[in-house]
Amino acid sequence: MCAGRGLRIQRMVDFRFQRKFITVEADGADLRIQARGPQLHVMGFEIYVLYIVNELYFRRFDQGAAWSTGRARLAERIVMLRILASGPGRQHPFEFFDFGVRRRFSGTWQEETAVTAAGQCVTRRGGSGT
Repeated sequence: MCAGRGLRIQRMVDFRFQRKFITVEADGADLRIQARGPQLHVMGFEIYVLYIVNELYFRRFDQGAAWSTGRARLAERIVMLRILASGPGRQHPFEFFDFGVRRRFSGTWQEETAVTAAGQCVTRRGGSGT
């Protein structure tokens, strides 16, 4: 039994994405992406596939308008966080976590958001970037 466990751990250490577990096809204007197989082999695709699809999808929009709207919304949220921080002390302080890779507008926007929030209002932060 112990030998079997050790073998499984070794396989996880040597893990690599396998193309045979994911299919991508165009169906007219639709893009169909399916990951099928053992959960260990398909769950990791979610992060990278959604990251790529979102980056490409959002490039279709007016970048100037999107950045302008995003910056205005970010400024509003920073005001809200400053109000929260200036209120009475809390037993559990506010902490900011960034988990934006899968659903982000772009890598550049995620970086700007994190740097701006960290520099203007947030004292404790963390996150995985996923």
